[in-house]
Amino acid sequence: RNETAANTMNWTFIITALTPILLFSLWRLRLKTKPCVFCAIVQKKVKANILEENDDCMCIEDINPAAKHHFLVIPKAHIQDIGCLTERDLPLLDSMTKMGRRVLEKHLDKGQNFIMGFSRPAVITVAHLHMQMTSLPLTCGWLRAPFLNNDIFHESILSVMKRLRNAKENQ
Repeated sequence: RNETAANTMNWTFIITALTPILLFSLWRLRLKTKPCVFCAIVQKKVKANILEENDDCMCIEDINPAAKHHFLVIPKAHIQDIGCLTERDLPLLDSMTKMGRRVLEKHLDKGQNFIMGFSRPAVITVAHLHMQMTSLPLTCGWLRAPFLNNDIFHESILSVMKRLRNAKENQ
């Protein structure tokens, strides 16, 4: 009798522990198999409000803004997420950062605060690297805000570049 209860508890624990992992895996698989909307925007197959563009990247307005000003800088080459970046991508990140700052300077009031960085792979909705630039205050709901303004779900551009430089130095 105690053995049956223990087995039931073990299975309950295993199912409870594995369910989020399974759901996350299915979500990631869906992102990988779904056609990339950012690649379609880069190829001009899908319309977007392009604010600036160069050979490496482009800046577009977010179609579901979380603030008065919410822009995305996307590389033209398909890179899945920040986990796929290497030290060879530092010039691309520099180009993306400079473009992002130019766009912010054109749209934000002088001295207005903003968030600039990348969503971590666990919470991205499009599996194509994109740097988020969002003015503060956020105007999105309480459910979405922590994903944009939180070190758990969001990594600053400076942090990503520092991590890649450190990886380069440690090789």
